[in-house]
Amino acid sequence: YQRRVRVDSKWSNVVTEPALPVKHGVEITLTCSADHVNKGGNKATCQNGQIVPTNTPPQCSSIDLEEFENLSQKPDIKIVDTGSPDTHLNVLNDLSLAKEVTQTDLKITLPDKDDDTDKTPTDRWGIYKVILYSMASDGDMDGWEVDVVFSTGTKTTAQSNDATQKIPCTAKPADEDTKESRNFFCPSRTAANIIHVKGTSHKSKLAEIVIAGKSWDKYPCDKGYYNTVDGTHSTSGQDCQICNDGERNHERGKKTCTACDNAANNIYFTKEFAHKEQQDCQVCLNYQVANTDKNACEECPAGEEFKKDCADFAAADPAKLKACTSIKCEQCPAGKFRKGTAAAEIPCQDCLVNEYSLAGKSECTPCEKHKHSTPNSGSCTICQGKTYQDVVDKDVPDLPENEQLYKCFKDTGEACVAPKPITSVYGTYEPKWAKLGQKKSFDCTYDCKNSQSCELKAVFSCEKAADGKLAFKSTYNCIRTSATEEYEDLDKETKKSNEDKSKDFKDLTEKKKDLNGLGDLEQAANIMDSIVEKQEKEGDEVNDKVLGNIVDGVSNI
Repeated sequence: YQRRVRVDSKWSNVVTEPALPVKHGVEITLTCSADHVNKGGNKATCQNGQIVPTNTPPQCSSIDLEEFENLSQKPDIKIVDTGSPDTHLNVLNDLSLAKEVTQTDLKITLPDKDDDTDKTPTDRWGIYKVILYSMASDGDMDGWEVDVVFSTGTKTTAQSNDATQKIPCTAKPADEDTKESRNFFCPSRTAANIIHVKGTSHKSKLAEIVIAGKSWDKYPCDKGYYNTVDGTHSTSGQDCQICNDGERNHERGKKTCTACDNAANNIYFTKEFAHKEQQDCQVCLNYQVANTDKNACEECPAGEEFKKDCADFAAADPAKLKACTSIKCEQCPAGKFRKGTAAAEIPCQDCLVNEYSLAGKSECTPCEKHKHSTPNSGSCTICQGKTYQDVVDKDVPDLPENEQLYKCFKDTGEACVAPKPITSVYGTYEPKWAKLGQKKSFDCTYDCKNSQSCELKAVFSCEKAADGKLAFKSTYNCIRTSATEEYEDLDKETKKSNEDKSKDFKDLTEKKKDLNGLGDLEQAANIMDSIVEKQEKEGDEVNDKVLGNIVDGVSNI
């Protein structure tokens, strides 16, 4: 009686040898598919239409190959003991953990052709990682090492290792891996045809070897690389190329790299290879933007300013900068400027009165002769008058009394101008403008403030200096200053002792040192008279301290 076996779901990923269907009583070898490893039994028989395991059922566990093939399953692969090269250890690539080996120094030689339809010749294979398995589920793979070698041929453009160079593959930390297996990751873009596995001070014996990779012509370009043909290290045409500056690629096997998008936020760049294998472009910080090639950061050039549209701006925080709606350098508008030496965060500044600038300028230009402007101007306006009298007749009625009008006067070459009040110890005066040879007189501020008519005058004469420039010459026919009244008050003080009064006099002269004038010498004499009078009438001695204070005070004046 014969029955064909039906395989139910519990046998998924199990491969039988011979292939089903089989007759009753036939022995069956159980293996797992190429992307699984068997942690259970591997022998069974066909009994009454059922697969009956000889010992324990198979237990196929998936292998994390990512997008790679299991090269251990390639035909003609050779796994031998270095000390006994004629002994093939096929038990290490049968996808079963049922048996382990005692050998600890192994050499794996990959075939010289792929097992694809065309049997494509290959002298190297791209190796992503090697996984070593122990037999026991509580095994410990510490103490094992993996090296790869590319023994023949010429290194390709994108290949990282030279011929005959032994390259170590790095083990994943034990606390990040499973107990019975250990992943050994090979450096990026490693090509090899020989793999060495060695146990030094190892804790568990070896039961299975899985090699994740592909033939070199199918091996995907790594992160940060591309190949426009098919995204692999194609043997026809060019090899994988590093992403250009201003681009990046965080996935393997790409035909193109993605450019940094600076249309809205001009802050993204890539330069170093480490930048180009990231998912996101690097971010310019601290008021800098990306340059045209997107491979560096730079401050805004002269004539431009850093402009941002951000809900929450922080110059050194990449996350907040990425959240901005817009970041760019923008030309200074007409009437403003920005120097190239200005700090990066400084915006465009206004041009001053009687200056102007066009858009995008690093400095303002003074208005030409017979022209004037308001602050923040993009152009200058012509003065209506070209002579002193014309300015008086035509510009004075139209312009406010500010620096614009003063420039119109000054440009005639016939006038002295004082855009700001002239201040001295005798008061503050505003001669404003005057024709060459003209004098303007003002009552002395402190001498005449309480009189209707005063003969004491401050006079400002418009004269030409030796260098040919016109300027006001000041003559003060004044006596009193802003300090005189305080000296008068001290003179009238009768209750203080001579020593206190002389000290107050000295202190007042020091306080008013830059404001003293002729009238204050007169008041000093009056104060000395009052001190002598107090000595004569009240016997208040004029001692050395009093005399010293008086001498110092007069000296200050």
